[in-house]
Amino acid sequence: MAVFTVNELDDFRTAHVDSFQSVCTINRNAVSTDSYGDIVLTPTTTTSVACGFTLEKGSFTEKESNLSFEFDGIIRLPVTTPTIGLNDTITITSHLGNTKNDTFRIVSVPQLGNALTIY
Repeated sequence: MAVFTVNELDDFRTAHVDSFQSVCTINRNAVSTDSYGDIVLTPTTTTSVACGFTLEKGSFTEKESNLSFEFDGIIRLPVTTPTIGLNDTITITSHLGNTKNDTFRIVSVPQLGNALTIY
């Protein structure tokens, strides 16, 4: 069986990223503690990256004056995306050409495959 060349693998990755139909920003949260020992998250927003997004199961809860939505999603990122930590969040800023502002917490360790998948 023939092995793919480095150029062929690079072409595959480029085609994969080009197929992503969403744009995400990764919100990094540096963890530190204050003088009382409480955990403090310091957010930093990164530049936008192409991403793939699939909405999974979810639910909503009706409250007195609003609805609370909780949905799971799978976000695919380019392999070249820097390491993502469990304290970080990802905001979908565009999906299928529509402006969004949906932020997701990372609830499992990202899996590395043809693209970086976050559940």
